[in-house]
Amino acid sequence: MNDAELLSRAREGDQRAFAELVTRYQHIAWSVCVRITQHHQDAEDALQIALASAWQNLGRFRGEAKFGTWFYRIASNSAMALVRKRKPAQSIDDDDDGYVIELADESSAFEERLADQDRLTTALQKLSDESREALVLAEVAGLSYAEIAVHQSASLSATKVRIHRAKKKLAELL
Repeated sequence: MNDAELLSRAREGDQRAFAELVTRYQHIAWSVCVRITQHHQDAEDALQIALASAWQNLGRFRGEAKFGTWFYRIASNSAMALVRKRKPAQSIDDDDDGYVIELADESSAFEERLADQDRLTTALQKLSDESREALVLAEVAGLSYAEIAVHQSASLSATKVRIHRAKKKLAELL
């Protein structure tokens, strides 16, 4: 089934159709939440909030954008709300339960990818919340600058500048 058919069924209360629909976009929504919150537990919470919010507000979806775009915005809003509530000193902790993560593949290529991810995560933390959100929505979720501008209640030119400066800052930090 295509998105439109699933959306129609979900609006009629079909939870399976909704589950199938969001499953198509959940991976990118999760990435948006992780990159914005910079914390896996907060990202999980934000994604759960986004899923509940999408289900509750399905009737408000006007179809002017793709369902995925709408869902990514909800995920972004949920993540930003958690970031605003969080204490500023909270750090990233990939191992909230205290378990030791053993890596099966200890090749240098794998370690390099992990190091690159750590550098990116650290660099993203140094951006303002709004800049990080705009950059993540552009690069991870694939939203257009116009969509991001509407989402952040900013002008198109301000959004372009915000994303350009975020990319420039990331390049300097990396």
